[in-house]
Amino acid sequence: MNGFGRADISAVRLWCFLTALGVYALAGSPTPDHPGLAEIAIAVLLIAAAGAGGALRVLRAGPAAGRALLVYGLSAVLVIGALRGHEAGLMLRDGAAFLFLLLPLFLMGLGEARAERRIFIAVALVGFIFALRGLAAFSVDIAALLPEVFTQKQELTYFANAPTVLFAALFIFGTSGQKFMREFSLRAALLFMGGAVLALITLLPVMLTMQRASLGYAAVYVAALSALALFYYPRRTAAVLLIAAALSFPLWGVVAEIVNALTHKTALVGFNARGAELAAVWREISGLPGGLLFGTGWGGTFESPAVANIRVNYTHSLLSSMLLKTGIAGLILTILYIGEILAGLMGRARAYPVLVLALLGPILIDTFLYASFKSLDFGLILLLAGLAEKLHKPAACCIQENINQTHI
Repeated sequence: MNGFGRADISAVRLWCFLTALGVYALAGSPTPDHPGLAEIAIAVLLIAAAGAGGALRVLRAGPAAGRALLVYGLSAVLVIGALRGHEAGLMLRDGAAFLFLLLPLFLMGLGEARAERRIFIAVALVGFIFALRGLAAFSVDIAALLPEVFTQKQELTYFANAPTVLFAALFIFGTSGQKFMREFSLRAALLFMGGAVLALITLLPVMLTMQRASLGYAAVYVAALSALALFYYPRRTAAVLLIAAALSFPLWGVVAEIVNALTHKTALVGFNARGAELAAVWREISGLPGGLLFGTGWGGTFESPAVANIRVNYTHSLLSSMLLKTGIAGLILTILYIGEILAGLMGRARAYPVLVLALLGPILIDTFLYASFKSLDFGLILLLAGLAEKLHKPAACCIQENINQTHI
């Protein structure tokens, strides 16, 4: 191909995106209090990854509800926020989180470079690096071993509930375990043990901060994959489970302590006033002219019972946040948008259960329980869900193989 053709442009866009992920992993933060040079670099690289035709592509392709939500958020919700006199800084933060939510619309074309698997691995690496940076917040010894760029930010504690961290832990464990079940060789066994250790390291910040939803889903994930492995590889899996149970016997006391700590936290804080938070959001918008339909607009705040009734500009759920900022109209569009993504993702569950289940948990948790939906992390997970729908050939993330080869 003479000149700078379509393939060249796709490659440039892909490398801009991967470079943005590198900067994000090493120097960025999921929810920076004071965006700096790293965030500016990430934004520029993501814009370059979207390409010159990104805006036009959004209007032609992608989830229909997502396109409608984009138009609504950049018009009515923006105007309402300005008319209500909200702070420009808060409006800007809300706008950035909104664009992160719609990241799949702008970057879905990256799949044209047939680079989906590289993108999956790159996002998993982001999660793993975030886990290391999160661990540095809990241990001076660990911090001393890491480059200064890993430990210079105050937002390190936010890494523990970043959706890419949970995805990375699940994806690493699932793919290495699947390879072991399929090959059942010494090499695959060593790779699985290494993958299990890396997954545990990735999950450590989640354990240290007792992120109950993430830990609970991790347990469900392991149980679900074990059940699938028993179905396809019964004798192999039974032997592995027995050996694993015997080897992990000394750790059962530690597991019991973790369960007791999580149970105690649940008894103390319950669901962190999520119901009361939703009721407070409803009171806020119902007291505003047109608030029920259109919300407070970008930059809107409310008195949150989840943080001692302090007036804040965030909630702990994507749905309650969209109800607050965009009203019932925006909430409906958001539900339809997330629903379209989940429907496409679940359509790949039979062929790619390891990948689908690794993505499903972070999406559901941030949609209903955590405030991490405001981060670039959540947009990356949604992007992976959209790319998973485009996968057709069996890949390393697929647990099922020819039934004739599953008797051992």
